[in-house]
Amino acid sequence: MTKKIRKYIVKGISIYLLLISLCCSLLFLSFSLDGDIETNASIGICEISNGEIYPKVLEHYLPMPWTYFLSSWAHYLQQDRFTDREMLKAVIAPGDNIFERAMVPEYGRYWHGYLVFLRPILMFFPYEEIKYIGLIIHIFGISIIYFSVKRISNFLAKGLVVSFFLYGWLTAWLSFQFYSTYFIVYIAGSLATRIREETYPIFFFITGMIVAFLDLLSVPLLTLGIPLLIIYAKEKRITFMHILLYCILWGIGYGLFWIAKPLIATYILQQDIIADFYHQAIYRIGGSSPRPAEIPIWLQAITLNGRVLIALVPIFLYFRKKIFWNIKCGMPLLFIGGMPVLWVCILANHSAIHYWFTARIFMISCFALLVYIYKINNYKNNHGDI
Repeated sequence: MTKKIRKYIVKGISIYLLLISLCCSLLFLSFSLDGDIETNASIGICEISNGEIYPKVLEHYLPMPWTYFLSSWAHYLQQDRFTDREMLKAVIAPGDNIFERAMVPEYGRYWHGYLVFLRPILMFFPYEEIKYIGLIIHIFGISIIYFSVKRISNFLAKGLVVSFFLYGWLTAWLSFQFYSTYFIVYIAGSLATRIREETYPIFFFITGMIVAFLDLLSVPLLTLGIPLLIIYAKEKRITFMHILLYCILWGIGYGLFWIAKPLIATYILQQDIIADFYHQAIYRIGGSSPRPAEIPIWLQAITLNGRVLIALVPIFLYFRKKIFWNIKCGMPLLFIGGMPVLWVCILANHSAIHYWFTARIFMISCFALLVYIYKINNYKNNHGDI
């Protein structure tokens, strides 16, 4: 057993170092490209600066009595043009050479892996046109994951699409910062329906590293929760300990890969990026309250993010006659479905300030409920173990 664990550790370290080398090389390569990149990025920055930074979709169409609950959707469906502008600024990051520019000094704590794709695309397309390319990819991606999950269950495939639609998918294409996470979910979720059980540990480890490279701390938990639920729906023998192991491996991959960036940036830029990383991490976890209130910030974060769980009520009521408690199936799904609450509490400051997009992670809770309905329905029909 010890030999097997040692083998997995060596394999994990090798993959970790290989991915860091590959990601650094791709970033450096992207900054060696020329063409109309800086022109298109600069035009995009001007367009955003001259318009509304956070346009809200549907805000003016909601009846006033629905303000408390449904205004959440108006906020969660809004565009994040501020982050788009920061991403375009990263495209034209200053520096004496491509190595310094690739570290994006202003936000050195992030990998900015999206630049590997954004810079080449900006060679040919301006900011506004790229979003329509993104829309096509989003439609293609959700179609791929739909037909992949349909191999397990038609009910689950439809339930996953409903979960996407309820929690922000409709406007994800309008903001660059959501692209990375959603694209990873499409790919990882589709792969989860095909890969074998022995590959699950390394699969979640790699997924955690990839989202740390590409994402700007938008909704990275989706890349863990959705593939995990698909695997749990697919497998009959998966236990709570398996689920916990996969979560830990994803977290190790995510954390270790993210920590590598300030270390590399500190060496290349000769600046103390590590200190900035540390202070930002402490701030995002606790920090100050974004609103003057007597309640703790973690409770503010849960309140602001958790309102969207109202969408689970009609689902629960519709299937109320088919739902009964089964502890063997229910406890693992209760844990997975509760992960967004834990995430919001840990990243309390970040989740309270940016609740209008961090709440998208509650898509996990929605899909967890639908997976539970699927599992107990199978139990009811087959009278066997789940």
